[in-house]
Amino acid sequence: MNKIHVVFMGTPEFAVPVLQGLCEDPRIEVDMVVTQPDRPANRGKILTSPPVKVLAEKLSLTIVQPDNVNGDDVIRMIAGVAPDFIIVVAYGQILSTKILALAKKEVLNLHASLLPKYRGASPIQAAILAGEKKTGVSIMGVRKKMDSGPVYRSSSTSADDKNFIELSEELTEIGTKTLVKVIKEFSKLVPSEQDHSKATYCKKVDKTDGLISFSEMDSNEIFRRFKAFYGWPGVFAEWHEKRILLSGISISDVQCGNQSGAVCRIDDNVYVMAKNSSSIELKSVKLEGKKELPISEFLRGHRDFVGSRLA
Repeated sequence: MNKIHVVFMGTPEFAVPVLQGLCEDPRIEVDMVVTQPDRPANRGKILTSPPVKVLAEKLSLTIVQPDNVNGDDVIRMIAGVAPDFIIVVAYGQILSTKILALAKKEVLNLHASLLPKYRGASPIQAAILAGEKKTGVSIMGVRKKMDSGPVYRSSSTSADDKNFIELSEELTEIGTKTLVKVIKEFSKLVPSEQDHSKATYCKKVDKTDGLISFSEMDSNEIFRRFKAFYGWPGVFAEWHEKRILLSGISISDVQCGNQSGAVCRIDDNVYVMAKNSSSIELKSVKLEGKKELPISEFLRGHRDFVGSRLA
């Protein structure tokens, strides 16, 4: 059985199951893993390996971590492998035409949207923010313009009622199976060009995207943001000049105040008023510098929270 030789490029947790899936297929040989350099992380700024490197080390794969993937030394290393495919999954650097020319068959990208929708760095979050009922993955050929290449195969799934982590896990599972099929059936496939006139774009998520404005957002928008930014950066507001993370919320139709951002209580439930007389119910919160608490426990230590206003 002739092996299909692959160079894998990926960095975050989303790419880990894809690399695992490629390595588990008996027909595919992952000859090299290219990932981002180790970076300082968390409060201690401890040098931390990207998730893809952690898995690659466990699997005893050859690992390359260039500051510049398009450097001559990296090009020589990949050329030495002479891969059939270069597989790109949330790698984090733009590939030069010299890199794109190194794959014998194709440079394939697993993109977490149904292209041409949501080209760019945050397609999963963008789909949730837009309230999409359906999303999916696209396996496309990488071209010079971002996410514009021909699509070899796509697979869809429901996006309803899923937060970022849940949807990300589902899409990476679907995407892995779809990618493996494309690699193994590549000679039979005819790619479809994207309709570039229908392309939409999404930017990289920034920490500030989690800031909630109760006067400008209704409960539905706030809850979509909660789902889209679940895990990081979360959704938060300002209270007593400190950031308060709304770590557990739900949509409510309760109206217990006339002012946006007003915190009110009915029985054991706590609500915050939003735009258009809508509200959200708080289940748990995390005040800056403190641990996450159920709202009932938080109130014991912060009796002035009810009746206050979140900025």
